[in-house]
Amino acid sequence: MSLQPPNGRVWNGASGTIDLDRHILMTPDRVIRIGSLTKTYTAVVILRLFERGVLALDRTIDHWLPEYRQAHRITLRMLLNHSSGIPDLLGMRVMFLSATNSTMKWTEPELLDMIFDENLDFNPGTDNQYSNSNYVLLGIIAERATGKSLQSLYHDEIFFPLSLNHTYFLPSDSIPAELVTGYDRNLIPLPGWHYTEPENTAWSSCAYASGGMAATASDVLAFVDAVMNRRIITEQSYVMMTQFTKAKKPKDKYLEHFGLGLFQYRDFYDGAYGHLGLFIGSEAVAIFSTERKFVLVFLVNVSRVDNSDAIIRKYLDLIFGHNGT
Repeated sequence: MSLQPPNGRVWNGASGTIDLDRHILMTPDRVIRIGSLTKTYTAVVILRLFERGVLALDRTIDHWLPEYRQAHRITLRMLLNHSSGIPDLLGMRVMFLSATNSTMKWTEPELLDMIFDENLDFNPGTDNQYSNSNYVLLGIIAERATGKSLQSLYHDEIFFPLSLNHTYFLPSDSIPAELVTGYDRNLIPLPGWHYTEPENTAWSSCAYASGGMAATASDVLAFVDAVMNRRIITEQSYVMMTQFTKAKKPKDKYLEHFGLGLFQYRDFYDGAYGHLGLFIGSEAVAIFSTERKFVLVFLVNVSRVDNSDAIIRKYLDLIFGHNGT
């Protein structure tokens, strides 16, 4: 976990162990898969390209994806705020194949075929519904628009400028020695514990630009702080990121208010902005508030932590109960 209270002094800490046998202590320098927190990084890449005139947010995506029959109805902005109507590709087929072949790598054609083969869930722009497919497409569009790999874009646009030396795009980067094994017994519909070893490429390659990163909590905090303080994007981009639309029938309290690569938590987490990441073998939360001037990052190498909300609430109470000192 990493915390930055209003006084700006960052605290990094860890508890528990990295293994189920409880032999090796977790330490702040360990790297954990951050799942859908990746989406905020992807949104920042898209917005930086927008700032330079490479991409136009309200242009339909048929310019970059002419092979997609629905592309003329969908804009980049709709992908960013989950209003495209495109269903989530991370269904049972992906789950089963990835769970049974951990070293496979999903290819771009395979991901696109799964996305393009499905009908829209609703007319684009009429509702909001969370879908990993939106951000997979954003990553592919960024590559096609620039002629650069997504790995290079993340490094050039974010990792290098912010000196994020412990953040990795796992489908492409070398596996860091500090990457820990993840554990799941809730998301895969099979009994027992399921391990996501460091060399596992199935989960990161199917999630791709929607969830393929891993990082230390301190690196995530540095990135979120840069977004919050407009050091990696312009004021215009930040305003667009934090213009939220409400889903008509949200699936849960986390998936109700959508910005561009961000959620807004109006009824909990003190109305903070941020994103969650829940994937096979990890859970992640990154939240921040420009008004209350805090950043909190919570990473754990097990999926579906029952009391994560209570843990985060405890730390927020601790921060503000002591006036950030």
